Amino acid sequence: MIPIIISTLVLGWIGIVLFVILAVKFPKLAKNNEFGFIHILMAFMYAMWLPIPITLYEILHTDSLKMGMIFGTVYLSMMIMTMSLQTGHIVHSEKVSQPQAISNHLMATLSGPFELMANILKSIWVIFLAVAFWKQQYVMMANLMGIIGILITQLSHQKNKCKSLVVLRLWSIKYVA
Repeated sequence: MIPIIISTLVLGWIGIVLFVILAVKFPKLAKNNEFGFIHILMAFMYAMWLPIPITLYEILHTDSLKMGMIFGTVYLSMMIMTMSLQTGHIVHSEKVSQPQAISNHLMATLSGPFELMANILKSIWVIFLAVAFWKQQYVMMANLMGIIGILITQLSHQKNKCKSLVVLRLWSIKYVA
């Protein structure tokens, strides 16, 4: 059990380091149009976090977290897939010199619904985490997870509502105008 926890901690911290690198270097990478590299780094970041739901279940070992583990693992897997698909799209659109409007439309179509579903699964996972922490009498963590679960749901809904409006606008420009 201890080696699993240690390896999960190491991978988790690698994921956090990748996140910090992305947060610090994002303006420069975006300025240099390195969006493919940004997305592949994000895919690796999510891959480093993949063992976390399983390890949390093994540590807390509650029935509610067994379901939460499934939602967390599926969420992280979906994020790895969507980041990888977006990387492939970015690289392909750069190679074939695709027009920016079409590329943006395809990117929004590729990422919008998939990431919305992933964020819904993440919210469910966080709520299961809150229940598990509550059962283990970690009240502070339970409250924090509950608040985060509600905030994630609201923010992802607003973010994807905006993405949907962008896709609709691009579609109307192309097909209606």
